[in-house]
Amino acid sequence: MVGISTLAVLASQQDLLSPTDIELSVDHLNRLILQEADPQVCAAALEASTTISAIHPSAFISKMVPALTQELNT
Repeated sequence: MVGISTLAVLASQQDLLSPTDIELSVDHLNRLILQEADPQVCAAALEASTTISAIHPSAFISKMVPALTQELNT
């Protein structure tokens, strides 16, 4: 869970990570939220997503929303 928190801190810094790195981070958080069995890890990923989405909303709109929609349809 330390890694997830670190990811949130790094991604919350403006212009530290490239847009591609942000998208990869969102993809990773998606997998943790949707597939992780450990509820603490899932909760940490949700918290990190909340932090990052406030700064990089376009990455969440383009990556997380479709993943959540697809999961809801299954």
